[in-house]
Amino acid sequence: MQDYSYCFLQDADNPFTSAKTLDILYLQKDSEKYIIPAFQGKGGHPVLLGKNVIDHIANHPADIGNLKEILKNTPKKKIELMEKSVLVNINTPEEYNRFFTDKID
Repeated sequence: MQDYSYCFLQDADNPFTSAKTLDILYLQKDSEKYIIPAFQGKGGHPVLLGKNVIDHIANHPADIGNLKEILKNTPKKKIELMEKSVLVNINTPEEYNRFFTDKID
């Protein structure tokens, strides 16, 4: 088993995470909590998981709930950022085109 302390969890449909955001979140790290970036109070991604949170997820029965449900009663810390990009969520071709002008064939 590998040694770990923290893990970033990033949605695949938000490709705009900056190194600055990662640095800010990592400076707030806490082994007992998960750290979530926010813009104007709304939580986004990436999420930084502390070691105890990672262990809690790993030891949770796989057939009971999803990650949001597992984290519902887990301590968190919300960090307000000036980067609206933490809220991006690209789910449709229209949303994709809003962010990217080149189409992929």
